[in-house]
This record gives sequence, C-alpha cells and structure tokens, in this order.
Amino acid sequence: MGPPFRTIHQDDSLLVVDKAPGLVAVAPKHKNVPITLLDSARKFVGRKVRLFVIDRVDADGSGLVVMAKGDDAFDRLKVNFKGGKVHRVMTAVVDIRGRKLEPGHVETIRRPIDDPERGNVRVLDEREFTGQMGGDSSTRSAITHIKVQEVGRGRALVQVRLETARRDQARAHLAAAGMPIVGDGWYGNQRGERLALHMSELGFIHPGTGQRVRYTAPNPPEFYELIGKPVPEHARPKPPEASKRDSSWENVAEWYDDLIEERRSDHYDEVILPRTIELLDLAPGLRVLDLACGQGVLSRLIAEKGADVVGVDSAESLIASAKDRSPEHLRYEVGDARNLTDLELGVFDKIACVMALMNIDELTPVLRTCAGLLKPGGALVGVVLHPVFRSPKTTSWGWLEQNRTKLQFRRIDAYLSSRSSEIIMNPAEAAAGGEKVTTSTHHRPIEGYVRALADAGLMIDRLDEWASTRTSEPGPRSDAENLARREIPLFLAFRAIKTAQ
Repeated sequence: MGPPFRTIHQDDSLLVVDKAPGLVAVAPKHKNVPITLLDSARKFVGRKVRLFVIDRVDADGSGLVVMAKGDDAFDRLKVNFKGGKVHRVMTAVVDIRGRKLEPGHVETIRRPIDDPERGNVRVLDEREFTGQMGGDSSTRSAITHIKVQEVGRGRALVQVRLETARRDQARAHLAAAGMPIVGDGWYGNQRGERLALHMSELGFIHPGTGQRVRYTAPNPPEFYELIGKPVPEHARPKPPEASKRDSSWENVAEWYDDLIEERRSDHYDEVILPRTIELLDLAPGLRVLDLACGQGVLSRLIAEKGADVVGVDSAESLIASAKDRSPEHLRYEVGDARNLTDLELGVFDKIACVMALMNIDELTPVLRTCAGLLKPGGALVGVVLHPVFRSPKTTSWGWLEQNRTKLQFRRIDAYLSSRSSEIIMNPAEAAAGGEKVTTSTHHRPIEGYVRALADAGLMIDRLDEWASTRTSEPGPRSDAENLARREIPLFLAFRAIKTAQ
C-alpha cells in the first residue's frame, strides 16, 4: 500500500506532496492521531532524513504541502515563508445562493482578521478596526483575491489567491463575503461533505538552488461534480498507460499547460510576455495571429490591448484549454503552422510565434505561411531560446574560482551546425524519479533564422536579447551568478517586416 499522498517533487532539500483530505499534517499537542502526513512522509523518504512540515493544509482539505529535508533547508524555508514571499493559490467550491455571480467575476477582500489564542478567527468590519495592529494585538491585516471559474447548482468553483497568510484566512474571508466553503462546518456552512478547499499552487525560493520554483496540484475531480460540471481532462486521474507517449508536441501539452498556465513560469511572466507585447506594438482594432498559442496566455493579453486575436496550435488539448480559460469571443483553431490554408484565417497586421520555432522541424514552410498571412508592412515577432548560449546539450554553465576571482561562465561546445535532439522538458521531476516528458528541439544558428526570414520576404528591423530576471539568494557565489544571468542572454527575439510586393 502506497503513501496517502501523491509526490509532486522531491530533491535533496525538498519534498512536495499533494495531500489527501482527512489527513492531519502534524499531530496536535495532547491529541492521539493514529497516522499523520509527516509520519507517512518519513517512511517514504527514510527515517534517517530529518523532515519538517513547512506549510500546512487544513486536515479536512487537500493539496500541496511543503516539507524541508534537514535543518539548513528548514531554516531557509522558514524565513522565506514567514517573510511573505510565498505565492499561494487555493481552489474552493463555495455556496453562492446568497449572491449572483458569473464565471470571470473577480473581487478582493480586504478585511482584518482577529486571531485569538483559542477558537475561530473573526473577520472585522472597518468600523470595528481601530488600526492598532501588531505588538500585543491579535488583529492582523488580511487580503484575499478571488476569481470565479465555474458556476452551477448554486455553487461556484473559485480560485483564491492569498496575499497574506493568516490562520483560516480563506475560509473566514469567503464566509464573510457571502461565499462559505462547501463542507466548512466552522465558518457558516453545513457539514457532511468534505471541506472543498484545495491548495493548488505554491511558489517560493528553493532552499538549495536559490531559484524561484512553483508547484501545482490539479483540482480534485469531485470539485467539478459538486457544481454539476464535467471533469476536465487535466483533473482526471491518469491511468498507468497514460505514461506511454509518442514524440509529437501533443504529448507534452499537459506538461506545457501546467508550466505556463498553472505554475506560470517567472520567465514568461517577467520577461517573455511583457516584452513580446512591447515588440508587437499593439493598438485597438489590429488583427493579430498568435501562432503556436498553447493555452492562450499571450492571446488573452493581446485581446486586453483591444486587438482582434486568433490563436492557432497543433495540440488539440492546448486549444481546448485555451477555450476553457478565455472569453467566448476569442477564436482558437487547431492547425499545423506549416500550412494553415484550410482554416481561412484572413490576413493579419501582426503575428506572434513565441517559444515554438525551435520545436518545429521545418522552419521555411512556417515563415512562408506567416508571410502569406501578413499584410504588406505587417510584422512577425518571434522568440526562441538564444541559439548561441542556450542550445540544449551543447551549452552548459561552468564555474571558475582562482585567487580572488569568482566567475560563472557559459560553455559552448557547438554552434554553427544545425541539429535536432530529444530533450527532457521536466528535468527536476525526472531526476527525482518522476516520469520523463520529452520532445524534440531543433537548433539553428542565428544566420539560419535570418536567411529563412529573408527567403520568405521578411526583413528583420529589430533584434533583442533578453536576460533572466532571477537573482540568487545571498551566498559566496551569488554575485557571480547574478552577473552571469544579466550578461548572458536567455532568449533571442526578433521582429521581421513583410516587404511590399
């Protein structure tokens, strides 16, 4: 019999699990609990490993729990979590019979919480709150952001982002806002059903690498059943045979969807998305094609700028995800970027192709397709991993320490030769024993992109090299690591204009 949790990630510093409902993380004082999450985790990793629970989930709830391996990891994570630098997203099913809410509704609850030594916390009105927080006061500010995802049977599936982390904050704030969580007998809802609260996303600084990481756990299938909605594919339990994959992009669609939409890579949030929007130079009324759109993250940002956007991707599951997460007026199509004539898309002012060209085996047909869909003077914006410094399997980090010199450098073993290789898209999970997710990548030197663009009638008018915005935790190598990140670019972006014909 396996442990009562699903392993999300494991390395030398961390164990991240998806906890089942009804399992207590750590036994409370003076209470006899037959089995706890910590007990099960210790058996799982081995008794010789010192294991500490960092962030707990309600015993009756489910979702992500972070555990530190060893005293050093524990100390680092404790500071990180108490310092307010943790990204927390929960999913809940709430009773909305007292409110009229529609999918897409967002709101923010900013109400202080009084947390006494015993009993439930209490949400205060502004008139009750004197502003005297801190010190000996048990009152603390509390901010909760809510987004309604689905509605049905007098209930709603909501995403809850905690800007602060107070005891029972999500449960108390939702109840105070007229949306008590289903199964929450402590804060204004009936007992009898499981507490419909799930920690679905956690982001924090990794105690070993100093990098920001983000982990997700899919919503429990029963949450959709509670609102009378079909269970989406990404929330269905995967049978063993699901691990058999072929080599197409569809095969990594689930992983890619999880990375970009659920974990929301900081590279996308802080570098790729905002700078792509800048290069597109959008204006209301422009027609934009988001080629290889994935689950529509960029498409939705383009639409927010007032442009008319169409998203196309070859992976049916990603297009289905894009439609689920986007307003109904956005158009998405399944199509091969090398030939889109059957879709009758019309012509566009701008085309964006982000982090996809290096995963497509034939570059020339794609660029000719783009040229055929652009108006004269229209622009194609492309973003790829930097071909010089970030080519998989032929570039790597190195470290030089001599006298007082500390230098992190990038080693380049090959560059000019075009080649294809299979890469593991989830190296951290694979190294920890998880299933490998693989796809093919195709390296081309910069001149290969320039020549292919010129052959398609597209002239580059801007070339950008984007560095990572990440920073290392303070340490003996942090200055050298941060300098290397700033000076050695991670992405190459171009804008190419269709010449007049």
